[in-house]
Amino acid sequence: IFERLGIDYLYALATFRFANHCFLSGEFSEGYAPLCIARERFEALGDTGHLRQIDTLLSSTARDAVAHSLSEANSFALFGGFAKEAKEALSSFLTDSLITMQRTGNRLVLSFPEKLLFPSGKADIQNGGITVLDSLAGVLQGIKYQITVDGHTDTDPIRTFQYESNWHLSVDRALNVAYTLVQKGVPELNLSVRGFGSQRPVATNQTEAGKMKNRRVEISISELPPDAPSTEGYESQVADTSRQE
Repeated sequence: IFERLGIDYLYALATFRFANHCFLSGEFSEGYAPLCIARERFEALGDTGHLRQIDTLLSSTARDAVAHSLSEANSFALFGGFAKEAKEALSSFLTDSLITMQRTGNRLVLSFPEKLLFPSGKADIQNGGITVLDSLAGVLQGIKYQITVDGHTDTDPIRTFQYESNWHLSVDRALNVAYTLVQKGVPELNLSVRGFGSQRPVATNQTEAGKMKNRRVEISISELPPDAPSTEGYESQVADTSRQE
């Protein structure tokens, strides 16, 4: 087989397959140079079939790489300035690891532990929680992002006069956090509230340390969806009516 195909051909084929594997894995920088080498070898061998495959792959890879770069750039443009402001406003809490902040794609998630915001088993925001939400509200005022407040609990059952279940507690905590932000000037139009009870843990519920991590409120900031509600048409209609009067 070596005599029939030739060492150059086998080398070009192996290099092409390695490059193709890199591209399929999204490792464009790793596969680009080997693909160019394979193309040179196939061109010298006059293998037009593999040349067409490589040219097609290079074309699609270039598009994927550009799309990936644009996505990263848009993500940075969207959250670069806001994330910096949020870090500055919440610096003392972040330094003490009371709050965590994580960016994933076009979403920035701030996680607040129960002990920072609420007494155990309650949804009334304590003084320390009011302070941190006041700092956060100063950053969120006037932004045109989707703001989602999610309440989470551990798996320990709760059944009190005020809260029949962890679902009720998680929703009430998220609602109180969201309402506090609105009271401090955060626009309510793009604000949503959700409660998940114990359904979305970030740690095991088999240990007290894990349960402590699961008892939290998360505030997510993301791009507005295309069908986000808007008052622009309503405000325009009111303005036209006023002028006619």
